[in-house]
Amino acid sequence: MGINSDKYKIENNQIINIKTGVAIPDNEPVFILRAKDTNALSAIGEYYGICDNVEHSAAVGAVFRKFADWQDSNQEIVKEPD
Repeated sequence: MGINSDKYKIENNQIINIKTGVAIPDNEPVFILRAKDTNALSAIGEYYGICDNVEHSAAVGAVFRKFADWQDSNQEIVKEPD
């Protein structure tokens, strides 16, 4: 399984923080947004609006732009999730 993220990778069936090398614990819930979800940009935009940390805010802004660019290039498959 692959993951398209600048922050995480999949290794030995675990989600690993690339910067720290620490795995997300199996008992910690994780919420994943996909670019093909019509609601993703709104959700990321709201999250961006409440970020106080400048570095994290910049990273969230970069993700927003990646999602927006992807949606622009793939409009035919962007939809409300089933």
